[in-house]
Amino acid sequence: MKKKLMTTIKVKELLNADLVGEKVPDKTNGNAGRAVENKLRERGLTINRKGTDITFGGDISSVEVKSRDIDAISPHTIGGMTTEEIINTPWLFSSIREKSLSQFRVKSKDNIIVSNEIFDFDKPYIQDLLEKAYEDCRNKIINGNRDPYINSKISGIYFENQTEYDRYCFRMSDAKMKKIENTSKSEYDKFFTET
Repeated sequence: MKKKLMTTIKVKELLNADLVGEKVPDKTNGNAGRAVENKLRERGLTINRKGTDITFGGDISSVEVKSRDIDAISPHTIGGMTTEEIINTPWLFSSIREKSLSQFRVKSKDNIIVSNEIFDFDKPYIQDLLEKAYEDCRNKIINGNRDPYINSKISGIYFENQTEYDRYCFRMSDAKMKKIENTSKSEYDKFFTET
């Protein structure tokens, strides 16, 4: 557990990204997300076009950057893969798993960033939940299901088809993401509360 705490601290230091108070454009068409990525580039970070957004060396693998208006209620997108990639890629080797492990989540209200925080979603409970949902949906796709929405047995986690690209986005309801964020933080606080 101590190594995980040190890794989280190192990521925060490497990001050096207290964006609270900075402005972002409207969330339309991903404009706010691109603005956040540009702010990180200004701080010297390279944002990858494929795979996880920020890759580090050493014992820190990568961090996915996610931005969201705190009043949004739409589902969260974890990542996307082509139909063929999903069929051929179990959870443990998927880009969606990689994007789900560690996220730098930037939240805004009225176009002002109000929080930015690292969330470690690599906890066994969280990863088991995501793996079950992914593999359930993946098996349906392997068996020929090409519905616009492919629901997993885990409520609130599903694949959504983007037909123009022959790909699916792995999505999660806002309520499910809030629960996962809280689970991630409560386990962190349980072990690392300062005294």
